[in-house]
Amino acid sequence: MENIDELLATIAANVQRIRASIEIERGEMIKLQEAGLIYAGTWYKNKKYLYLVHPDRDGQGRQREYIGADEAKVNEALAGIERAKKYDKCAARKEWLERQLGSVAYQLRQARFASIGDK
Repeated sequence: MENIDELLATIAANVQRIRASIEIERGEMIKLQEAGLIYAGTWYKNKKYLYLVHPDRDGQGRQREYIGADEAKVNEALAGIERAKKYDKCAARKEWLERQLGSVAYQLRQARFASIGDK
């Protein structure tokens, strides 16, 4: 049988690591959001002129935005799309970590109420 004190110390350390990871993800999400997120697909006219195709919002249909062929503008638009993808990955990981904490809390509450003579 495992030493309960060692097990509890391991759980506490893991909870702290999860909380730290959540804060890292939250900080990365803030940086990405401040840099600008672009949720859109890309479409090139004549293999030269970039258009962003934004998803439907409020029933208005997909909106096209002309970016053009200027290399700086194209690179910034593409970087914004990549930031949005990274933001979504960070958000998903943060959510998963938060669910892990919730699971730990649930299991600890169950253990507390399962003690002998306690109801």
